[in-house]
Amino acid sequence: MTNLKLVRQSEGDGPRRKLLEIVSAAQRRGDARLPTERALTQRLRVKRGVVRQLLAELEAEEMIWRHVGRGTFIGRRPVQADADLKLVCDHSSPTELLEARLALEPQLAAFAAKRASAAEIADLRMMNRKCAAAISYAVYEKWDESLHTAIARATRNRTLIAMFNGLNGVRREVIWNRMQNRRLDRDQQILFSRQHDEIVGAIESHDAEAARQVMRLHLESFDLMYLSIS
Repeated sequence: MTNLKLVRQSEGDGPRRKLLEIVSAAQRRGDARLPTERALTQRLRVKRGVVRQLLAELEAEEMIWRHVGRGTFIGRRPVQADADLKLVCDHSSPTELLEARLALEPQLAAFAAKRASAAEIADLRMMNRKCAAAISYAVYEKWDESLHTAIARATRNRTLIAMFNGLNGVRREVIWNRMQNRRLDRDQQILFSRQHDEIVGAIESHDAEAARQVMRLHLESFDLMYLSIS
């Protein structure tokens, strides 16, 4: 299944092709985990920032998934099997989900502003460029999720990251299942990409309060957009 996708996308030369070959070889061996970023940097003979960008692209395409402190794994990120999470997914409304995001994600952005590295900020900028260039809602949503996940990771707080991952699992079920077939609104795409840029700018400036405020505004804008199509 995934191997055929890898073959199609591995045409051409360069680090991406080599990385896809590494992923494909690991699949054939039955390995679930990829080598570390440092090892991939050596094998691909590129800078670590290039490796991070390639991994971010593959993760957005749901070919791999990453877990802070544990490594990079092949395949789509598994939905948490926790019975309580499933119960939440089955009974949560979009309004409840957005309230939960407002309670958590502005603070994640504030912590990221205090702790994000230059490489992480570069990744955030790359993801926002992908959001801005998306030609479908499905593509936009994948890069938007990647960006918000990267902000959570930049907090360096495993407890908060776990909370975000659980909330993100609910978000996929509650929001994505309702919106996956919608058309991409170019005006909304421009607005959200500008807000992303402001969030990343605040993180890069290490301005925690600005990051918190802009993230809240961004989530509230999404709330208004969702209500307008519900």
